Amino acid sequence: MITDIRQQDFVYFLPKFAVNGERFNKIVWGVGKGYKIGYRLEGMELLKLSEVKKILGAKTICGEELLDQIVVYNACGADLMSDVLAFTKEKTLLLTGMTNLQVIRTVEISDLSGVVFVRGKMPRPEVVEAAVEQNIPILATDCTMYEACGLLYKENLPGCSRKEGAVLNA
Repeated sequence: MITDIRQQDFVYFLPKFAVNGERFNKIVWGVGKGYKIGYRLEGMELLKLSEVKKILGAKTICGEELLDQIVVYNACGADLMSDVLAFTKEKTLLLTGMTNLQVIRTVEISDLSGVVFVRGKMPRPEVVEAAVEQNIPILATDCTMYEACGLLYKENLPGCSRKEGAVLNA
């Protein structure tokens, strides 16, 4: 029994509601002493990073101990970190072919679930070190970005749409 929600790791679904004919679940999730509130389309599956690893046939670069703990709510495939900042929401999984330190900084700033490097790309040691310091799990797959995103979409993991109020330069 949860006595203090601020000290538990959890995902809790609140009553359903509808907006423009689409049904949503209100979700409260927490890690450590904090919690956040989000919304998810009814019927969408929650995937743990360990399941993403299996679906993509990926290898764990770092964060193996986190894979069963972290739940992914959306996925975003992008190589432009400005797009990641504009389009992602918290707990989104980033799929990218970029393997530089900026990727880890973007994941950290945006509170994303983790990173999957596509096309068999491997990060340099300093990138892995930064991810370990920030408890950011990294997976690597031989799939192309298109294939990886398609496999996750097939498992009902939704993509990201533009954040409300985000402005992109033409």
